[in-house]
Amino acid sequence: MNQKHILIVGGTGMLAEVTSYMASEHLVTVIGRNPERMAKVVRRNPETCHSLLLDYRSEQDLSKGLQELIKRYGPFKQVIAWVHRDSGKAMQIILNHSLHADVLHI
Repeated sequence: MNQKHILIVGGTGMLAEVTSYMASEHLVTVIGRNPERMAKVVRRNPETCHSLLLDYRSEQDLSKGLQELIKRYGPFKQVIAWVHRDSGKAMQIILNHSLHADVLHI
């Protein structure tokens, strides 16, 4: 299996099925706020699905979390981000940490 590191932001709600599908073949890190929904998504693929529990609107937490993920699992090859317009600089922070990734902003 040729695993690539995929970041899915907001992957515990509307993107939960996408998260599970991608984690069946790749290393996935999912960002979400709800611990119960996060646990449910990670349980589907515990070997390849990792969580980062935070609110992406917290710019400092988001930046620090992304840096730690890259250090631990390597750079993102793909990003799927469900980021709302009222999220401040969240999407820009994600892009800054995903320079060589294919990015899909939903």
